[in-house]
Amino acid sequence: MGQYAWGTTADQNNIISEVEQILTDRSFDKVKIGHWDQDRLVCNFGPPAETSVVGMPSVRQLVWSYRYRQSGAWNSLMHIYIGPNGEVTHLHPGPDPMFDPPELMQF
Repeated sequence: MGQYAWGTTADQNNIISEVEQILTDRSFDKVKIGHWDQDRLVCNFGPPAETSVVGMPSVRQLVWSYRYRQSGAWNSLMHIYIGPNGEVTHLHPGPDPMFDPPELMQF
């Protein structure tokens, strides 16, 4: 369900490094507020599973959410907020409602 993505790097001689799972807490810890933008997010994590917009019109932010297994166990979304200048303003994990039991979905 999009909780896993694999990545690697190639050096100038096209030597491939180790292939690793990139949708992890450790990988998301590398995201630096004010230094990462949408291009860098896509390069490192691929396209988001979900996108949304939050905030009042004067402070609207784009939110990119990536599905992953938090701590290797919990069905989660990493929500990454992108300000009007295109840079990351903050990020945090949260539960993935896609995995809520059906009885919780009924009101």
